[in-house]
Amino acid sequence: MKKLLINLAIILLATTISSAQGGGIRAKVIDSDGEPIPFASVVLKTDKIIEGQITNDNGWFHFKGIASGIYSIEISFIGFATRTINEINVNDGSLSFLDDITIGKSIISIGDVIISTKLLDPSDPSAIKMSSKIIDRLPDNKTMGGIISAISTDIQVTEDKKDIVVRGSRPGNSAFYIDGIRSESMSAISGSNIKSLTVYSGGIPASYGDITGGVVVVETKGYFDYYYKWRAAQRNK
Repeated sequence: MKKLLINLAIILLATTISSAQGGGIRAKVIDSDGEPIPFASVVLKTDKIIEGQITNDNGWFHFKGIASGIYSIEISFIGFATRTINEINVNDGSLSFLDDITIGKSIISIGDVIISTKLLDPSDPSAIKMSSKIIDRLPDNKTMGGIISAISTDIQVTEDKKDIVVRGSRPGNSAFYIDGIRSESMSAISGSNIKSLTVYSGGIPASYGDITGGVVVVETKGYFDYYYKWRAAQRNK
């Protein structure tokens, strides 16, 4: 009898631990050529958003500690069509491996190329940030105008490619900062020299002064950026 009670206690403890651990979902996000897509946004949902992640350098994401239930995931990345996977069954103590998730490119052409997906920093929702890795994937990344056009339909580039108009503001009401120095226009630098680009289309920090349009902040590539890029190219030969 004592041995039976001990066994029952062990089974109950194992079940409790398994339940506390929850389940998981793991998968890889790829493009139509089978290449992994790093930094894609992945959102776990039921009737509300549960959790969000970005894919790692190899395109993988992994949700852990999820309660048993039926979930959906939504995958998005700038320049690609958003894809939703529904009816994902999660059980306590088990990991649901999904097949590779392919997302295809989605480009809306209205004069210049405009892609509607935004890269918002949750800690600063007024800032839209793009790294050089993301910029390299854009269809029109040769100029700042082409890059900014890909950010949002709320931001329009003027015909001379030197200024932006944010939500109906007038040309000349925006500011451009390149490595901390204010520039009169965004034509002063090519897209290939950009390390990171941040656009404020609202809620502009007071440090940039009284700006009624938008602010574009650019960090350019330095010697070591080009050196590491060269090293990576040599390794891939």
